[in-house]
Amino acid sequence: RWGLVPFWVKDQKSADSIKSATLNARSETLLEKPSFKAPFKYKRCLVITDGFFEWRSYNNKKYTYYIKMKNGELFSFAGLWDVWHDRTSGSEHYTFTIVTVPANALLSKIHNVKKRMPAILEKSSEHKWLSETEPDSLYKLLTPFSDDALEGYTISKAVSRPDFNVNSPDILEKIDYDELPD
Repeated sequence: RWGLVPFWVKDQKSADSIKSATLNARSETLLEKPSFKAPFKYKRCLVITDGFFEWRSYNNKKYTYYIKMKNGELFSFAGLWDVWHDRTSGSEHYTFTIVTVPANALLSKIHNVKKRMPAILEKSSEHKWLSETEPDSLYKLLTPFSDDALEGYTISKAVSRPDFNVNSPDILEKIDYDELPD
C-alpha cells in the first residue's frame, strides 16, 4: 500500500493519519524524519512503473500530465518500505513511499508549485539502491533524472475524480488545452 506506515505506529487511527503524510519522502530529510530514518537505512525498494501523473497549476486551474520515458520502457523510483503490525487485528500491512528530489527542467514546468519529482533511478543504479549501506553513496543516487529521457503531455482532468477508473486505457490519450501555454 502506498503511504508508508512505520513499524512503531500504535493503532489504526494513527496509521490512517500518517499514511497521507508519507506518500512521498523528501530526499533531503530522509535521515531526519522518524518515519523514514530506519527504512532509508534498511528497507529500500524499487517502485517499478511505466509512467506517472503530475499536476500543473495555471490560472487557478490544475491540468493533469502523464510523464513517461521517451523510449516507452519501464523505470524505477527509489522507494522505502516498512511493515506495520496492527495489534488489534494481528494483521501485517506492507507499505511504501516514493522518494522525491528537486524537479528537473521538464518537471519544474509541469509540477510548477512544489517543483519536485520522483527520484528516478538509472537502471545501472537500481542494484546499488537496494544493496548499498553507506548513506553518502545512496544520496548520490538521488538526483533529478535527465529531462532528455522523459516526456510529458496533458491528459484528461477526469483522472483526478475519485470515481474515475485510472486503469482505463484511454486515460493516457493526449488532450490539448488551448488555454494552456507550452
